[in-house]
Amino acid sequence: ELVPDEKSREIDLDLDAAADRERSRVLHRLRLLGITGFDRIAGTDLVSRSEMAKIAERWRLYWSPDFEARSIVDLELIRLAALRATSDQKRLIMQHAVDGRAFLDDPVAFRLLDTEFHQSLNEASGNQLLTALAQGLSDIGLDMRRVASGMPGVIRKSVAQHIALAEAVMAGDQARAVEAGRRHLEH
Repeated sequence: ELVPDEKSREIDLDLDAAADRERSRVLHRLRLLGITGFDRIAGTDLVSRSEMAKIAERWRLYWSPDFEARSIVDLELIRLAALRATSDQKRLIMQHAVDGRAFLDDPVAFRLLDTEFHQSLNEASGNQLLTALAQGLSDIGLDMRRVASGMPGVIRKSVAQHIALAEAVMAGDQARAVEAGRRHLEH
């Protein structure tokens, strides 16, 4: 109730309307999960990277249940993708992974491609329920990924991890795919 409406935030704070709506959706989901206290941190882009680094440890306390759930869901989706992906799905996953090289200096474009990469993995699993759960859990961490993708070297490392993960899925190697997925999640 203390947050101004979308138009006021866009004018007064010079915020992008689409990004603002995305943040609002995330905050709404956090509240539905009973997680509060994020409005000041995640509600605007006014938090600098240095401030974000200072509060990262506090966020870990909030995010650990999310990270645990996301690890369980995402790693199972990756395992299933390595087991079930069709040739066409494998090619799409690999294409999304290598396409990341074109966006090393464009965090916004990379985040869009990152979403497509993970969606293609999830769809290849053939499990719609886990895919829906993964999407919800991913949405919770959007603001943190927005900040992280702007930090030096993060996109380059993510692209390399995407390619390693895609190679394991292409080979149908479930154990290697899960290990590559675990390294990517911990990144």
